[in-house]
Amino acid sequence: MATKGASGEAVQRAVLFADVCDSTAIYESLGDEMALALINTLFDKLGSITASHEGIVIKTLGDAVVCQFRDADKAFRAACDMQTAASMLGPRSPTKFAIKISFNYGPVVAKGDDVFGDTVNTCSRLNTLGSPEQVLTTQQTVDALTPGLRVRCRQLYPLKVKGKSQQ
Repeated sequence: MATKGASGEAVQRAVLFADVCDSTAIYESLGDEMALALINTLFDKLGSITASHEGIVIKTLGDAVVCQFRDADKAFRAACDMQTAASMLGPRSPTKFAIKISFNYGPVVAKGDDVFGDTVNTCSRLNTLGSPEQVLTTQQTVDALTPGLRVRCRQLYPLKVKGKSQQ
């Protein structure tokens, strides 16, 4: 169990990263204004999905959105809805549109709406390993899901997460 630090409160949270794939190609093919408008449309939709699952959008980092949820089930459902929303936006856009998502559940230090710690760092690293239209998570997170959602997950081969001493 995490302890409370001087600069924040230790809590359990699910952290989710959703990153637009091939954004450089999108900007190049559509132009800056049209690409930004399309990505902002997606971010608005992802924000609505996050709120509908009782989550909070913490921030955007370039072409990625970072969210937090109180439990792993809500993050799981949001991730699925986000993938659906991105695929539905794609056919209406002049270019292929996909996102990759990672989420991780565990202890974080919450300061305002932002969260910090190993759970967040692992989630960020997982996102770099994902592929378009994919959602990655950890075994710890799968274990935190209710049985009905846990059976919807499949285990991948072990991945080495940069900066982590364990797989």
